[in-house]
Amino acid sequence: MKLMEYQAKALFERFGLPVQPGCVIDRAEDVAPALTREGISCPVVVKAQVQIGGRGKAGGIQFADTPEQAIAHAERLLGSTLRGLKVEKVYIVERADYEKEWYLSIMLDRLSKQPMIIFSALGGMEIEQTARTDPDRIKKIVIDPMIGVQDYMARYLLSSSGLPVEYTRPLDALLKGLYRCFMEYDCMLAEINPLVVTGDGRLIALDGKIDVDDSALYRLPDVTAWRDELPEEPLVKEA
Repeated sequence: MKLMEYQAKALFERFGLPVQPGCVIDRAEDVAPALTREGISCPVVVKAQVQIGGRGKAGGIQFADTPEQAIAHAERLLGSTLRGLKVEKVYIVERADYEKEWYLSIMLDRLSKQPMIIFSALGGMEIEQTARTDPDRIKKIVIDPMIGVQDYMARYLLSSSGLPVEYTRPLDALLKGLYRCFMEYDCMLAEINPLVVTGDGRLIALDGKIDVDDSALYRLPDVTAWRDELPEEPLVKEA
């Protein structure tokens, strides 16, 4: 089961991962009240919520400097079709000021049959593209599930990528939170792309992607409830 971005971000927050303030709406007239209610200030980013990657290239991510612009973007996106999928909801988040984009994920590695950390200093693009063009910029660490994420891992990822080790502590905390999310929610993939670095050294999960093992849904009632909101063929949902 592939979660929407706002659902992935909800899980991130639950495990202490830093994200930008945001709100989810399904009607354009709800934009202004939602921004006020959640204390979200402009400029913002309006993101179509569909279960595909490459939303930016497809026009599904729009920037707004005022509430009026956000409303206009929401009106255009809601009900539209993005790469064959209908946009039922949009996610509006505060725009972040940052200096660097990294890639970070934990996935189930089929070869080792263990969770694997994948990290790259080249964030903001598809990891497959980075693997083709700059394979040496991708770092991987297999996690022994008996002992979990170890303290040295964050330092290794940074030093082997030529990045300042001053980010070791925040990256370590983020890695451990992402791993807890991965394990407790039976994930096949928990991805942050991009993981951005702000001018004052903070790390923020700017976008999120989570794939949950369908076989584990029976013990994840909150995720199962989200499943009913997802656009899916009736026969597939019944199966």
